[in-house]
Amino acid sequence: MDEFTYNSLNYSLVEHNPTHDYVMKSIEISKLKIIISLLTKKEVDLLKSIYYDGLSDRAYATKIGAKQTTISKNHRNLLLKLRKLLNK
Repeated sequence: MDEFTYNSLNYSLVEHNPTHDYVMKSIEISKLKIIISLLTKKEVDLLKSIYYDGLSDRAYATKIGAKQTTISKNHRNLLLKLRKLLNK
């Protein structure tokens, strides 16, 4: 482990730990699975269509027969909801 001093504070450089990274990624994936299970079918469909199928808000709106502004608002609100759930 390397150490250095900056502004009178001592710092240690931690080596990259693949096991730690794997565990943290597994925890994040588990947390996401739980959060997704809390969403409505409509919210999951929106996420899947935009992030998995690659549709734009406009294309998704056309696909389900809704206004683009409504889908954009729902998309924005869903992202806010996900941020709140992830930060709990």
